Amino acid sequence: MALQLSLTPPEDLNIVPTKDEKALHKKYTVKLLNGLNTIRAIAFNGDNTMQSTDALFNITASFKTLTRPSLYALIVGINEYKNPKLELKYAVADAGLFGDTINKASSGLFEKIIIKRLITKDETEKENIVKELKAAHSLNPDDLFIFYVASHGTVDDGEYFLITSNVGSTSTAKLKTDAIPQNTIKELIANIPTTKKLIVIDTCSAGALGDAMQTAMLTRGMNEDTAMKVLSRAVGSTILMASTAVQQAIEGYQGHGLFTYVIAEGLSGKADSDKDGFVKTTELANYVDDEVPALAEKVFKKAQYPTVSPSGMGFPIGKVK
Repeated sequence: MALQLSLTPPEDLNIVPTKDEKALHKKYTVKLLNGLNTIRAIAFNGDNTMQSTDALFNITASFKTLTRPSLYALIVGINEYKNPKLELKYAVADAGLFGDTINKASSGLFEKIIIKRLITKDETEKENIVKELKAAHSLNPDDLFIFYVASHGTVDDGEYFLITSNVGSTSTAKLKTDAIPQNTIKELIANIPTTKKLIVIDTCSAGALGDAMQTAMLTRGMNEDTAMKVLSRAVGSTILMASTAVQQAIEGYQGHGLFTYVIAEGLSGKADSDKDGFVKTTELANYVDDEVPALAEKVFKKAQYPTVSPSGMGFPIGKVK
């Protein structure tokens, strides 16, 4: 299995398998950054058990940049579900706090700040969330994309599912049709052409839902930390998740979930560990990793450890006023 890359200016990428007249030819359009761009392609077989060697292509782009990068945030908070037993109390408030904080913290860093909030029962159905993630595929490479969701999450048959408002039954069959599976989330986010992404997943744990729900990323020998690192590498993002597999994400702290409250505090300046006036993703990840367990133990006498997966170099997402 081998690949060749051919790039025709300015943005068309042709991935051409060699030595096989029956092979399929795939064509993709990619957006380039100013300077050196490295295009990497890998082919997989049908059941993803084999992969080709990497095909790499370097191209240097040079064009005038008229504006600074923009920030686009898709923020989802789900309190209401088709199944009333799944209802949450603080998810919408958490989404509001995160959105307001990121808007204030990032002011002055970006050309535009566009925040899309999905909080009503209709807005937070699977179809609409997928549609909004696809809309972000029009962003530019130097923009920043943020995806925040406060909801339920579960793992069933080895796959993570984001529980959307249209979910009633949490059986395996219904989750596969009604919820958003991990692979779909990964593919949607991976195809957003921004080089900087921050993913914040604030989902409650099994303790909040009883035996009917799981928040464990603990199936087929892969624990939650490992699974989130795999997802982080796949989409080139920094991922923050509220708690580990066997813990409840604590709610009811200052009118919010503890995890989101700590993130908001960090974005407001407390995560600026090197005191350079900017909050970077790596600093935020470290702050959340330290502060959530400390507050959970101090205030609630409970254990809560977030899952933190920074990938690549840190980048500023907030400015300390």
